[in-house]
Amino acid sequence: MRRSSMAALAALLLGAAASAPAVRAEGGCVGCHRTRDPALVAAWSRSAHGGSPPRAPCAACHGPDHAGAAARARRSATCLECHGGDGVAVRTHRLSKHGVIERLEGLGWDWARPLARGAYRAPGCAYCHAHAGGHDPGAVRDPDRARAVCLDCHGPRYVTRILEAGAAQLAVGRLKLAEAEAALARARGAGLPAAALAAAARHLEAMRADLRALRLGVAHHSPDDQWWHGQAALDGALLRLKGAIERGRRQRAAPGAEGTR
Repeated sequence: MRRSSMAALAALLLGAAASAPAVRAEGGCVGCHRTRDPALVAAWSRSAHGGSPPRAPCAACHGPDHAGAAARARRSATCLECHGGDGVAVRTHRLSKHGVIERLEGLGWDWARPLARGAYRAPGCAYCHAHAGGHDPGAVRDPDRARAVCLDCHGPRYVTRILEAGAAQLAVGRLKLAEAEAALARARGAGLPAAALAAAARHLEAMRADLRALRLGVAHHSPDDQWWHGQAALDGALLRLKGAIERGRRQRAAPGAEGTR
């Protein structure tokens, strides 16, 4: 009797082990949650993480097991496994007040708490990008959704002023980029030397990167990226672009300049 019971137990354990990979596989996650949480799966599928094949499978954020799956996905360290490094998106959050608080205190936080209602002293990546359990990390770019996330912790008047200031910052940055694009277009139409046009084009590409830093600095509330890496960098690149164009004009006007293009 004892031997047959042990054999039955062994068979049960082997059967459970054999079935575990099927539950943990991507199809197992989606197959179950498509019935239980169809809106969640639909949001993930159309997001930057979804696709066929998915760019960020379920296990990339949640790990291979149900135990602790939600808490793992809420940690910024999990996001940084893919989005880490020295990129501007990471830098802008790390240099913000939110990012500094999280780095100082985050190891002691209870990450099992929901991503809503100001449950954390400062937001990490997932608090804003997976707010209230959302699975489309790009959804927070919608102004109404961004405002709703901020209102979890901040008062309405403060949030309004912050969002207005951010919009004004971006408007100024886009004006600088538009000025640079127009100046380069005129220079190309004037037939300036190729070297001058190439130099100006490099400065224009730098400005596009600076504008992205400004945009993420606004989104992550990072003063360094709003100003030093944003507005000030745009100003410097715009001046260098204009300088390259002016040198091209002088080169073209110099004696013997024919045939130097």
